Amino acid sequence: MRIYVVIAILVALSAHLQGPYTLIAGSDELLLEHPWVYGMIKSSLMLYLLFIVLINSKDSNSIAVLYLILAIIFSFFGDVFLLFEGFFLHGLASFLIAHLFFITLFVKSAKQLQEVVLIRKYPLLAMAIAAMGGFIFYKLAPYLHDFALPVLFYVMAIVGMGVFALNRYGRTTPQSFRWVFIGALFFMFSDTIIAFDRFVQAIPFADAMIMSSYAMVQGLIVFGILKHFEWENNEERPA
Repeated sequence: MRIYVVIAILVALSAHLQGPYTLIAGSDELLLEHPWVYGMIKSSLMLYLLFIVLINSKDSNSIAVLYLILAIIFSFFGDVFLLFEGFFLHGLASFLIAHLFFITLFVKSAKQLQEVVLIRKYPLLAMAIAAMGGFIFYKLAPYLHDFALPVLFYVMAIVGMGVFALNRYGRTTPQSFRWVFIGALFFMFSDTIIAFDRFVQAIPFADAMIMSSYAMVQGLIVFGILKHFEWENNEERPA
């Protein structure tokens, strides 16, 4: 995790340096002239997470591991597409697919330990997350035009991530639940900044905020799921 934190800091720093509000004069022009530098740093984030998953989940549920790997791979494709102008929809589609894999993964990484699952017992919690997503889309809608439908599907996927991450409460370890749930909520925060910065108005230091939160949420979700795999393996191991 320490190595991932270092990579995440480098990604956030490079995102800050390439923005128009950078504190280092000329750094944005330098990175614009050499976009491959930022691309390599940004891409290393998901590649390192993929490496961590591959070496730490050999004895885990193969289906759940596959969903985690696919979620990381499509997140990587989303990162790459968003590096280039004119590929926003491709990036959006990649992250939408990644979120669908995350949702399936959250279901697969929750053991049936309770007779009544949390979102059935306290539906207002799930409704609060859905209301948050609905409010965000309501504020964005007047500016979306041709992007309205793709963004609506994307918001629904993000809401689904939050709800199914919440539904893991009491069905995994407390640490795994916290990391994954916080990661899912901050994914919504990161994507909200992207949407408002792109469609409504430019937000100061948007790149730095987006990549800082994005790096954090991907790490929280992946390491949280790995904690669940570790717990499952320990339970299944003979005493």
